[in-house]
Amino acid sequence: NNFVMLGHSARRHSRQQDRPERPASPAMSSTYPQSASDLVRESVQTPTPENYKKASSGADIGHDVKNIYQIRALLPQRQGIHAKTPLPCTHGTTHPACILLRQRALCCSEVCSSRHNIVQEMHEQVAPLEGLIQAAVERADLDGSGDIGLWETQCVLEAYAKEFLGEEISSTERICLLQFVELKADMTVGYPDEVIDKIRFILMLWRVYRRFADKWDEVLSAHSTPREVLTVMRALNESKKVSLAEAKWVTDKVDSLECRSTEEEFLALKLCIAYWYMTDSEDGSKGSLIRERLIQRISLEKKFGPGCIRLVNMLVLLFLILGGMNASSSWGGTYRTDQRGIKENLEMKLELDALSSITSLEELHDYMKKFSKQSAVLSPLSQNYFGSQTWTVQDAKKSFSNSEHVTPLEVDFTGTFTLQAWVMVSKRQISSRGLPIFRKALGILEEDHDISCWSWNFPPSISYGGHDYGQRDYNAITGMPEEFVAANYSAPVVSGLPQYKEVGGMVLHTLALNVTHAKFMVNGGEVIDIVPLPRPVTDCLSQVFTVGAKGLTLAAVRYFPWQLSELEVLEIFRGGSQNMLSNVETAPVSKEDLVLEKLDQQAAFTRRMNDALKDGTDRAAIQTASAVLSPIKTPVPLNSPNHTITRRQSDPSVGHEYWEIHGSPVYTNPSTQNVAPGDSLPPLGSSGGFTVSTWLSFDSDAGNGYHLALAAPIFENQSLEPQWLGWDNFCWMLYVGADWTAIYTKSSTLDSKGKQQDGPILRVLDNQGEENWRYQGKSYRHIVYQIDPDNELPFRICIDGVCTGSPDIDRYTKVCERGGSGECKSLMEMEPGKMQSYLNLTRPAASCQDTGIVQSYSQPVQQEALRQSRLYLNRRPMNDFPMKAWQMNTKYFNRVLTPKEVKDLFSNDPNPEDTQNRSIKATAGCTSPYEVADDRNFRDTFGNDCLWYWNARMKNPMICEGTPQARKSCPVACQSFETCWGTKTAVPEADLQIWSMQMEFRAKSDQKWGTTCIGKSTTPEKEAIRCALNALKFDSQCDKANLENCGMKDCSQFEGNRTALLDCLGDTTWVPEEGDRFDAYLPCRDIITLHDPTCDWDDSKLDEFAEAANRSNSWSINFWVEAVTSEACVLPQIRLLGAAGNSFALLGADQRLVEDTGRGPSCNKGAWLGLNFAGDKSDGYSIPGAVADMQVPLLTSGEKHFVLFGIRSDGLTALTFDTLNSAENLHGPAGPPPMPAGKGFLRVINVIGSVRMSAWELRSDFPQPEGIARMQYKQKALQSRLKGPAVPLPDQLKNKVTRETNEFTEPTMLIAPPLIVQTRRVDDCTQAARSMALIENFMQQAKDTQCADPFDCPDYSSPGVRACSNDDGEYFGASAEELDGKDHYIEYLTSIAENDLFSRLTSKDNGERAETLMETNQFLDVRTEDGYIIALMHTRESNIISQLKVFFENRDGRVRVSEEVLHLMTATGRPLVSFTATMSICLAMLCVWLILALRRLHEKFRWRREHQSMQRETMTLAAMRKTFKEWQDSAQENCWEHSWELCWDLVSDVAFPMFHMVLIIWMLHEEQSSSDTVYGILEQLVGLNTDSDSSSLGGYWLDKKQSYLNVVQTVGDTITYHNRMHMAQLVAIILLLLNVITATSAHPRTALITNTFVAGADDFLHFGTLAAIVFLGFTFIGSVWFGSQKKLMATVTDTAALLFDALLGPPDKLELVSPDEPDGNDVQFQFFIALWHFVAFFIILNFILTIIIHAYEKVNQEIENDETDQNIFADMYWMCQKWWRARRHGWPSDARILYHLRRTLRSRHVTKEQLLWNRQDVFKSMAQVETFMAFYGGFEFC
Repeated sequence: NNFVMLGHSARRHSRQQDRPERPASPAMSSTYPQSASDLVRESVQTPTPENYKKASSGADIGHDVKNIYQIRALLPQRQGIHAKTPLPCTHGTTHPACILLRQRALCCSEVCSSRHNIVQEMHEQVAPLEGLIQAAVERADLDGSGDIGLWETQCVLEAYAKEFLGEEISSTERICLLQFVELKADMTVGYPDEVIDKIRFILMLWRVYRRFADKWDEVLSAHSTPREVLTVMRALNESKKVSLAEAKWVTDKVDSLECRSTEEEFLALKLCIAYWYMTDSEDGSKGSLIRERLIQRISLEKKFGPGCIRLVNMLVLLFLILGGMNASSSWGGTYRTDQRGIKENLEMKLELDALSSITSLEELHDYMKKFSKQSAVLSPLSQNYFGSQTWTVQDAKKSFSNSEHVTPLEVDFTGTFTLQAWVMVSKRQISSRGLPIFRKALGILEEDHDISCWSWNFPPSISYGGHDYGQRDYNAITGMPEEFVAANYSAPVVSGLPQYKEVGGMVLHTLALNVTHAKFMVNGGEVIDIVPLPRPVTDCLSQVFTVGAKGLTLAAVRYFPWQLSELEVLEIFRGGSQNMLSNVETAPVSKEDLVLEKLDQQAAFTRRMNDALKDGTDRAAIQTASAVLSPIKTPVPLNSPNHTITRRQSDPSVGHEYWEIHGSPVYTNPSTQNVAPGDSLPPLGSSGGFTVSTWLSFDSDAGNGYHLALAAPIFENQSLEPQWLGWDNFCWMLYVGADWTAIYTKSSTLDSKGKQQDGPILRVLDNQGEENWRYQGKSYRHIVYQIDPDNELPFRICIDGVCTGSPDIDRYTKVCERGGSGECKSLMEMEPGKMQSYLNLTRPAASCQDTGIVQSYSQPVQQEALRQSRLYLNRRPMNDFPMKAWQMNTKYFNRVLTPKEVKDLFSNDPNPEDTQNRSIKATAGCTSPYEVADDRNFRDTFGNDCLWYWNARMKNPMICEGTPQARKSCPVACQSFETCWGTKTAVPEADLQIWSMQMEFRAKSDQKWGTTCIGKSTTPEKEAIRCALNALKFDSQCDKANLENCGMKDCSQFEGNRTALLDCLGDTTWVPEEGDRFDAYLPCRDIITLHDPTCDWDDSKLDEFAEAANRSNSWSINFWVEAVTSEACVLPQIRLLGAAGNSFALLGADQRLVEDTGRGPSCNKGAWLGLNFAGDKSDGYSIPGAVADMQVPLLTSGEKHFVLFGIRSDGLTALTFDTLNSAENLHGPAGPPPMPAGKGFLRVINVIGSVRMSAWELRSDFPQPEGIARMQYKQKALQSRLKGPAVPLPDQLKNKVTRETNEFTEPTMLIAPPLIVQTRRVDDCTQAARSMALIENFMQQAKDTQCADPFDCPDYSSPGVRACSNDDGEYFGASAEELDGKDHYIEYLTSIAENDLFSRLTSKDNGERAETLMETNQFLDVRTEDGYIIALMHTRESNIISQLKVFFENRDGRVRVSEEVLHLMTATGRPLVSFTATMSICLAMLCVWLILALRRLHEKFRWRREHQSMQRETMTLAAMRKTFKEWQDSAQENCWEHSWELCWDLVSDVAFPMFHMVLIIWMLHEEQSSSDTVYGILEQLVGLNTDSDSSSLGGYWLDKKQSYLNVVQTVGDTITYHNRMHMAQLVAIILLLLNVITATSAHPRTALITNTFVAGADDFLHFGTLAAIVFLGFTFIGSVWFGSQKKLMATVTDTAALLFDALLGPPDKLELVSPDEPDGNDVQFQFFIALWHFVAFFIILNFILTIIIHAYEKVNQEIENDETDQNIFADMYWMCQKWWRARRHGWPSDARILYHLRRTLRSRHVTKEQLLWNRQDVFKSMAQVETFMAFYGGFEFC
């Protein structure tokens, strides 16, 4: 007590300064009317209200009572304590408390009352004692301090124990009960009313104790555990929840009491339970709050308030940022869908799903080709959307044994195109026509298949035009009717063979064609020659295409529908490939196409039909005609050893006597030996000479020999023994055939030695004469031999009446002296009268008698020699050199006939076989071309005409030999005649070809007079001006023609202004002086308007032609014509305009030219075709009415007709149409007017109607009928093949290559050429040498085995096996380039995938750069380590650039391929606006968050300072007793705690929002600029694609590759930058989400997750360490043991991923028995799998779950024990209520309240007065306290 008094005094002294002065009680004075003891005793003895009132108003009893025992003695025994009857608790009561009480035997006499009712009952029981209590308290201030302390309160209870409690209590009970006063008073002083409340509480406590004490004895003991106490407390509390902490609190209270015995402890336990029962009732201590729970609640609110705001703020911020990102280009939902769609589209288009199946480099190369082709679908410039008509005919390298058909190319032909191919040849001897590389044949038939529409050949050349060939003769080089243009492609010649560099090596050849020139290039655009074309290249209707030829090896044979430049060729040569963005891949020509099969079938069928037709029909007809009509008779040779020569009196032609050697035709050959006596010939006449006339029919090459030879024997030494030696015996000989027709003679004198000299020889070199003069065995030729020794020219030969002395024969005649051993001179070189001096000729002998040898004999010997002389027929002595020929009318005249007589004999010598006595010349002799004409009406028995025989003779030259009728009626077709010597063939002095090709004219709806063609030396404007300037004016005719502009008009001043010139010309037209042939003249302006430049013709030789035509007074034009339309009409219709500008010639309908109409071409249905020529200026250029006309068939399409017209030398106007001829004298005796000289002869050609015409031939003569027939026969077959171009040349030149455009519907497009990137490993050549040698040995063994005879493997190689060598920094002609920070070898994908070959400049050993041919299939080889294909795509709708990478790696003995698609996105439109708005709101919220955080930190710092000052002021005595060191350590610990809390606040509430603000500003900037970034990249790419200037030898695209790499690098860096930004955003979002999760710890019930991990953190740390050790151990074991067997465990990372997947979802891919793994049954592997599953599943996973569950239970139990929290939504509601009330009533901060509750107060309950103790720092007024108490009093836990 003394200690208590000391403490009480100290506390009272310390607080008196702050307590208000309590007014003195009136009853308390220095004098008392009645003693205190009396008053107390009176009130106790007579417990009436009045006495209680009186006692309570008396003096303080504490001054009178000196000890507690005096008070106790004064207190009488109190009786009759009132108690409220409890509520019945029957057996049927279902209240849980009643059930629990009945089960625990805790109910009193089956009576159970609620806790509230029991407490209320206790109040009622104590209520009657209020006066006594008040009176006792008023007298309890024993020390007179004015405050009632603890000991004074205990004295009151001790003195009035019996009265208050209503019974006697034991000392133990009294001691324990008095200790509860201390608990209730909380060691504080108080006012009387406070003491009254405390006493009242103690009295109620005792009554509760007494109510339940007996029953508690049954279940409790002095050593009861908190669990047992909890059972009793839960029974007392009915259904209210009681925590174990409350039971512990009860037991702790018992332990705090100083109990000296078990009895006291047991009693204290029961009193503590009653104490708990009273203090924790629903009403509690009336007007107070439980301090500890209030502290818990306010602490929760202090944490939950800002935490809730922070949680809501971060939640809103999280979802706003996510919403903004959802609208952004990086994270937006739309863009995510686009990204997925892009990837799915690329997977489908590029077959990315099939990448996993690629396991080899060959498969990878095939996929590269497929990728290149299919990526073109994504390029809007590719052929898929613009049909470029570029074709690949032959892609892969192939050697040809013959040409092969390919599918027809469907192209729009413009005449400008390029052909290209890699070429290698295997033979050096190549024909002049060359080897066709790529060719379009004229047709499938045999005769058409060899003719080319166009053909590109090697050596570099082109042949073309087989369908519209314009020349009359076949090409001299190709032997075909086609143009041929060759480049000057020289090569060194060795052993007579050109050494082309294509022999054994591939060379890129290119032919680039336009309308005028052909450019030949090799390799990288090296121009070898530019050759002008004789005419434009046109296309035909054929569909027969072939590629290759025997001896050729080709690759990449391509057709381009435009002319490639040198730069473009260089790109292809370098493998850069032109137009990278427009599908470099060209459309392949499939050789397996059905069209090709159909074509081959058609070809085979056509050949069979053709063979059947020609062999079966034609040949049968030919053979039948030969056998049936007149079979060839085998001639019977004449054998007459003693031939008789008959003397005839008179020749009917010349009237002289002659000796007939042969009369009727006889046949001689080498088997015949015909000899006549030499003396059967008469002696020479007076002239001393003779003449031999004969008719021979023989082939000079096959029948040559001696015709006649007069010989005499030689007698040596005058003996009569004749010698026949051969050459020495002849006297004269007549020779014919082979090379010449000759007379051999002997001299009439002997030489100095007495030997016979050879005489001179006369030779006519007939083989040098004109070809048609030569002996061909078709007709009898008249040959005359004359020897006239006394003449200056002692011999003469006449052929067909032309004799020596005529220039026609002298130019081919030579005279040789002395048997040819001397000099030979041409007769043309000898001057008349000087022959002897020229040749020193001796006199030739005309008979044997005149020879020198015979004259040297004696007379008898001479006679004997002459008697034995012989005349050899058809040979020379001795029977040598026989002649094979037919001959008749061989006559010997013993005189020299004059030339006239020879001519008469030639013309009139009768045919002995002719019954009509006609001459041989007329019936069987040669003839003149003017006299030869085929019978157009002839038909043989089979109906064959002369044309049939012409064609049949091409196949069977003997066809006409068996048909005399055909030979006779068709001499031209059968060529059954020979042209007489000296007859001039119709060869024009000058000719001119108009047009170099077949021309096609089409009627046009707006041009009624067809088309005009102008000579190239003039212009249509000049000719139109000339036409108007010379126009004649006849007024009556002008009116009749309805012309406004009639007569001459000078418009020359408007020559340069086409529009003004046409206006000036108006309708100026020539008109005839009389008649109505207005159609004859072309309106002058139509010369301009109808002009077609494609039909202009070269008139440079027109001057020469006009001069020749004027000299010959004749000219002609011939051509072939065909109608283009199917409508039958009279065609052609032609006007020819000359120098005057008028029509000087008209060819057309007899009556009138028919103009073209808008509905179609002109058509005259008449049957007459006429030719008119206008007169000269003197007769007004009149057109006569009479014409050279004829009735002709109507022309239709498919029929070719021959037309020839002109003026003959006899002045007749002539017209030929096929076989019809017409000639008229249109101009009277004077003939036609003279032709204009020079180019004025022909200026304008006007063609009317739709016709196809061959090239015109202008001749300076009019050909003979034979020449006309020959032209028709010769050209008919050719012209029949010329079907014309597929498109007329004018339309072709206007044509454009049609690009069939398809709409680009792909959402994603390719914006840059794909690249292929590879890294290459460096070989260790030392170690690899033996391996490479071994491989080569195996390859050689394979070749020796598989390619042995009879097999040949020329292309055998070892693919993928290359020599061990390093790249030395260069590979495929390119150095390594840096990309993504590493060195790579980079190529365009199309260069590798779309080319089999290309060439690059590579470094050689000498340091020079040289061309090297690259095979693209070797780009990826065994040294390829890894790489990727990269392509840039753009999606236009979302403006996304996508980067696709197809990765490949060549390691571990296989190839692995994967893909990656990254995106560079841009935000525009509504998403950008939404993102900007959302992020702006987020920025605003972050600013608010930052401001509030800074404000909160500021308040914390301020409270910290205030707290430190308050702590120093209110430090307790216990704190004061601590040493300074202890206090300093405590302060330091608090400082560290505060610093950590401050750092966390700075990070979470300042740094974190600032980081998000910076990130959002960064995101806003990137989103705003993303569109510019993407468009900048696109514009850069477009600039690269359109900038095509380059002069580098490497090629433009290769030069630009670095620029593309820069763009790719930019895109990659930008994507990487964005990915990093995305990573930062992801980290920020995750941090924000983690902050949200940590913010949930603001409320106990939402802190379940965080608290669980915190509670289990230590266990997680230790077990995680152990689990990581186990996992890593299994990982390394699996990789080491099974990595070589299992591809899923090849590396440590693969094994770790596999084990982790199996840990999360067993067994995953770790199956004990796997059907995909044949070695899955390996015992070691199965043991490893089983052990891992056991450890992973049964240990690791279960341990982790156990740790989590244990931590969860711990946290959950803590939540269960905490009664101050509610659900989060209720707490949020009450937090709002508290915030509003605190603001309204001015409550202090939670920190101040907590500090006051924790540091100032120590009582269990908190009263209003206690809250007002510190008015300066906490509550300021009772009103604040009352509202505070009212708010917290509403919670049941307070």
